[in-house]
Amino acid sequence: MADVPNDEGEVAGFWMGLWHGFASPVMFIISLFN
Repeated sequence: MADVPNDEGEVAGFWMGLWHGFASPVMFIISLFN
């Protein structure tokens, strides 16, 4: 799946990976309280 473009032809880069790496554990912890 590396370097596979999305529907718009864009490939996720370093900053998108960094954002998802930070956001997903935070969202998981928040979801435990809902």
